[in-house]
Amino acid sequence: MKGIEDSGEWQWMPGAIKKLGDGEVALIKALLLTGSRSDQDVLAYFTWPTRSINHREIAQIRTGVKHRQIQPASPEALKAFLSAWPEVEQGTGLSFDADQLLVKARDEMVAAVQTFNSAGLNFRAELFIVTSVIAWTCLMHPSLKKRWC
Repeated sequence: MKGIEDSGEWQWMPGAIKKLGDGEVALIKALLLTGSRSDQDVLAYFTWPTRSINHREIAQIRTGVKHRQIQPASPEALKAFLSAWPEVEQGTGLSFDADQLLVKARDEMVAAVQTFNSAGLNFRAELFIVTSVIAWTCLMHPSLKKRWC
């Protein structure tokens, strides 16, 4: 994962790096200084399925046990970080970018159920089947891409 570059910009790039970089620690300190986020909320910005950071790390940064020498990121760098962060749906926590097919699959299945429950349609069952197959296809694509691409 890239930290803060010389230009002050931060790029969200998940990877296999398990340790927090200096730029990430600076961002964590800046997030904690705002006082509006819990340790768990801050942790969520720096973990994903291929990278797990223990919440203890955030607490140790907050209390100064670790990374005492690193200064908090500037307000401009924090703003750039937060504006580059993928937009997340509040109810489910799904990223509109990273989880696009999952969001689409959910919407397709909701459409299938609504179509089936609609009155006045003669081919409700057939429309439900076709739409739900599309939803399942959207669910399978990430798995198939991971396996064969």
